[in-house]
Amino acid sequence: MDKSVYENLNNHRKEYALIHQSLTWFDKNDFEKLTIQQMLYAIRNQNLSWFKRNDFEKLTKFQKEYALHSQSLTWFERNDFKKIDEVQQRYALQYQNLSWVNRKDFEKLTSFQKTVILKNQNLSWFTRYDFENRPKFQKDYILEYQNLPWFNKKILGMFHGVHKKRTKEQCLKEMKMYAEEYNLKFDGECLFAFRNHDTVGRGMFNKTIFYKRGKYYRDWHLDANELNKNSFGLGIFPEGNTPVKVHVDDWGCSMPTTNKCRVWAFTVL
Repeated sequence: MDKSVYENLNNHRKEYALIHQSLTWFDKNDFEKLTIQQMLYAIRNQNLSWFKRNDFEKLTKFQKEYALHSQSLTWFERNDFKKIDEVQQRYALQYQNLSWVNRKDFEKLTSFQKTVILKNQNLSWFTRYDFENRPKFQKDYILEYQNLPWFNKKILGMFHGVHKKRTKEQCLKEMKMYAEEYNLKFDGECLFAFRNHDTVGRGMFNKTIFYKRGKYYRDWHLDANELNKNSFGLGIFPEGNTPVKVHVDDWGCSMPTTNKCRVWAFTVL
């Protein structure tokens, strides 16, 4: 929908447009003309890439919660986190990429906040000592969600019952069968499939990862046993709003009871 069509709508239909249409032309001036309710719809459903710290600070408490939940606030830093309330902090820990969080920041969090951040943020500084000093239930989250380069991958495989990666011939065969079953493109080396991302490019699982067009994304572990429910890896599908490309070297396995595949990596097209 272009801007001229939108501007000729009444307020009720503008709300529908803000919820259901991708208004790529929508900028700060358009936002400031909205009613309070329309602003909520825009924050929740539109990609407001122009949204900066000054814009955020002008919002109401409720609007800030929506922004922390639904927008990619790349400018969000330690001082911004300190200024918001506990509910807003939870949304930030769960939905924003807080790459600045260090050990000192982590220790200041409540027990609940530590659990949230372990499930949603990549704490690259996390050492064996940090791991050994966490409660057992948090250790489970760390093993499942954190990238631990110091952790013995063989032990991790035994811990999760992870199966070895298939041979290249097996991968090519599965990729070809999957492409034929769902009428997807397969060029003999790469499978072209889809994922579902939200308006700011986040997938369904980890809401702090923002996938950008043209970039290659790789996970650090994958379970190639198609019968295991704990999949790990990255998911691709025959339908979705985001096209991706998977190379044969990054193939994991197809799932027998769904249309999902597990892969080590993909490139967003």
